Amino acid sequence: NGRVLADRLCATCHLNDEQGEKQGPAGIPGFRAIGRRPGQTVEGIVQWLKSAPPMMPNHHLSQDEMFALALYIFSLREEE
Repeated sequence: NGRVLADRLCATCHLNDEQGEKQGPAGIPGFRAIGRRPGQTVEGIVQWLKSAPPMMPNHHLSQDEMFALALYIFSLREEE
């Protein structure tokens, strides 16, 4: 479910090939880079999504959607 949400809502900005950590203040990090941040947790990603960061569109995600998306993002840390 998290992958479906990511493909539908986030892919344009966060799922580009070879996209790493954000570069500069206007940079957009890839989901793999977000998942690999030191100390990153699923709960940390959920809290970030809950905060409705001003630089991102507010997709009005439910708690379940946030958790599914966070699990998906965190799972990418293991992929190459």
